[in-house]
Amino acid sequence: MKFPTKTLGLLFASLALASCGGGGGDGGAVGPPLNGTITLTTTRTTLPLNPNNVLPYPGSPYMAEVAFTYRNNAGVITALTNDATFTTSSPSTVSLSSPDDPTTTDINELAQRFVSFHDTTNNGSYVFFATSYDVAGTSTITASATDPSTNQTVTKTLVFTVAGTTPLPAALDISPSPASVY
Repeated sequence: MKFPTKTLGLLFASLALASCGGGGGDGGAVGPPLNGTITLTTTRTTLPLNPNNVLPYPGSPYMAEVAFTYRNNAGVITALTNDATFTTSSPSTVSLSSPDDPTTTDINELAQRFVSFHDTTNNGSYVFFATSYDVAGTSTITASATDPSTNQTVTKTLVFTVAGTTPLPAALDISPSPASVY
């Protein structure tokens, strides 16, 4: 009688252990690694119309500074192994500029206006500039980079609006009375 009782007890124990799944887990399934993220922050997203197409310069009312930050999937700012790319969707509304490189004294990179350019980030951080043109409307700025862990492209967009008025003071019409003033 002991033999069937032992066998029956072992059978119930093995069924109980099998039903609990051995402590959880996903059965060994491994998903693809997660990509990092790009953050774009700016001083402002609304720019005034630039009727004379003034070139970018520090402190320009027609320009906004945009900060690019790349974070890995753990949320840590991480250096990229390839250049990041920055593009505007409407170059007649907003153009892009990179910071001036002090080692190139014959070229002011800030004064150059691009539709798209790529540059090396500084340990996952970078600053570039968006400058309005003489056409009112919206432009989507896209920053993209290759995730160093997954080799997948990560993108982030930021929309700029160029208002239809200039930041100049109002115009005044002055009429002397009487008509002739000496």
